[in-house]
Amino acid sequence: MKFKEGNFYHIYNQGINYQNIFFRRKNYSYFLFKLRKYIRPFCELNAYSLIPNQFQLLIYSVKSTTIHDSKGKNNLSEGFRLLLSSYAKGINRQENRRGSLFMQNTRCRYISPDDLLAGYCFQYIHQSPVRNQLVKKLSEWEFSSYKEYSERKDNGVCNRVLTGKLLGIDNTDIENYTNNLLSEEIIKKYFKNIERNVPHFQNVPHFS
Repeated sequence: MKFKEGNFYHIYNQGINYQNIFFRRKNYSYFLFKLRKYIRPFCELNAYSLIPNQFQLLIYSVKSTTIHDSKGKNNLSEGFRLLLSSYAKGINRQENRRGSLFMQNTRCRYISPDDLLAGYCFQYIHQSPVRNQLVKKLSEWEFSSYKEYSERKDNGVCNRVLTGKLLGIDNTDIENYTNNLLSEEIIKKYFKNIERNVPHFQNVPHFS
């Protein structure tokens, strides 16, 4: 993945053969721990959503995003490699499985900071649990950054203040903005590839 300073990126991946990547409640916390460790130091995180077989992120690139290490590897690209490989090792031990956990290529879509798509991605990511019939309300899904914004949490992984500024959204109104469900026309135009590859779950999973 190549990154330029001052742009948004919509990043997502899912389980190989569309299988689950999160099996227990603690797996979500484990993934967020890895996210803080390997990704957060090299970018500003705007939004995330974790559903049973997929993760989605919206990030904003800063100066540290473009820096390379002593071996010439981009720090953020290497961070994603470490995030996925270390998380997969932990899950394989837990589930007594072998082989790949994620699809081979993590998708990364560049978004200009003045493009309306950045706002659509912010909404789409948070609305993913509802679109996939996991819950009826955004506030009912625990494993996304929605509550960081709606409850104005300062200890989350997202930079709420910067995100509101970049998207031109008043932080006091960001909950209403996020709950404004995207139209099917916008979904088909900008997110059809993701929609096609994510099964719609029939029941809310009960994680231990």
